[in-house]
Amino acid sequence: MLAVTGAALLPAPHAVAGTRTVGAAPRDEFDGDGYADLAVAAPWATVGGKKGAGYGAVLYGSASGLRIET
Repeated sequence: MLAVTGAALLPAPHAVAGTRTVGAAPRDEFDGDGYADLAVAAPWATVGGKKGAGYGAVLYGSASGLRIET
């Protein structure tokens, strides 16, 4: 790649072995019930007639899997 384009591909700092990420750790448990939850997003969704407003939702986990609440 370097010989053809003059650019080199380097790993991002978070991908280098032995480094640690500073800040909050990812979470998969939002409601405190001990079961993993799933956050999903549609960042370009139309909401209330506004194009590109974006939408996020959480599917809550339970003993039998994810719960879909309507």
